Amino acid sequence: MNSWDVFDTLIARRFFYPKTVHEETARRINDSNYVKKRIRAEKATKKDEGNFEDIYKLLPEYDPQVELQVELEHLFPIVENINKVKDGDLILSDMYLSADEIMKILRNCGLTKNVDIIVTRYGKRHGYIWDSVKQKYNIDTHYGDNEHSDVKTAQANGVNGVLDTLTHFTELEQMAYEVDPQLACWMRKTRLLCPHTGDAKKYWIEQANLNLPVLALATLELPDRDIAFTYRDCCNWQPLYEAMTGKKSKMLITSRKMYLEPNEHFKEYIDRTIDANTTIVDLQGEGNSIYKFYNQAPPHTIYIGGKTLPYVDRLVPFATKSLEKHNCYQFGPVIDWDEDGPIRGPNDHPQQIAKIQYNAMASAISICDLFKPKPNKELLLKFVERMHSKEYATTNIKWAKFNEQKK
Repeated sequence: MNSWDVFDTLIARRFFYPKTVHEETARRINDSNYVKKRIRAEKATKKDEGNFEDIYKLLPEYDPQVELQVELEHLFPIVENINKVKDGDLILSDMYLSADEIMKILRNCGLTKNVDIIVTRYGKRHGYIWDSVKQKYNIDTHYGDNEHSDVKTAQANGVNGVLDTLTHFTELEQMAYEVDPQLACWMRKTRLLCPHTGDAKKYWIEQANLNLPVLALATLELPDRDIAFTYRDCCNWQPLYEAMTGKKSKMLITSRKMYLEPNEHFKEYIDRTIDANTTIVDLQGEGNSIYKFYNQAPPHTIYIGGKTLPYVDRLVPFATKSLEKHNCYQFGPVIDWDEDGPIRGPNDHPQQIAKIQYNAMASAISICDLFKPKPNKELLLKFVERMHSKEYATTNIKWAKFNEQKK
């Protein structure tokens, strides 16, 4: 059997630091003095190893249920670790909450296994818990995020303690956190919701740590007017944009081939879809094909990056094919158009990767209302430049050569 720490090992807080729960509680009860009082009360109960009830005995003017509700709302599962817990494992936590309260939180976060739980205020930290645990349980390995409480004191008492760092900020999350904590925490939560291991995990993480910040920051730069997202490349951007802004947008189904070799059916589709109030957006490019289609007078057009023609507004002065590789699509490119709509060729995008990318972005979109990133073109450029790095699995995706149409 294994034993598991709880906070920052099996579950994590939305905004990284525990103090954020107190700050949100203060907002809900509209009391700016609450945070200082709450911190003082917790410190006052440390010597006696007091619990949550003892803390609130020192705060009789406040309802403890408000904090508990905020805690429940802020906590979410670290899916990879939750999935590793087995029937018969042991939960060990140094925490002021009771075992029943912590188990309620774990169940709320998706833990379904039949486990025992032991909660002390400082049992792991001070090391006194291990003798009694070893008398009752045969533990193979204890997993936790705290190097002292979960590793050093465990090992000092004959238990194999292993440090788990999943909740720590990645390099890219830390880069974002320094200028936009909300964006960084959105990236982190999306990453920790990953259900995969192995190569699939890499593709999910690169969605959370690269594609999500690029598309989110790009969304914040779009004008307040009708937006048409070019497909296939904007398959993840459009739903993210609509979730972030609450606005409806248009799907513009096209391809380089159709712009350069349009027929009457395609022209009619474009006339129905694009008008003078529409801004066409895409991930990147030069803009030659749309420029020729519109006889050198195209609608307002924005690309995230690329070596663009003067009529195209680009958000960052950088181009990388990895932008497209981070946005694989489930269908092939448009090679023709008839009265029934687009005719597609064989799909050159790897479908297993496309599915992972879709699910990762769907997870990010499902929680987007919890985070409020700020516009930052400088940060956007940094993420687009990092996408180009060969260190990432997504950068090295090879398009399948099923057709002669260039992506």
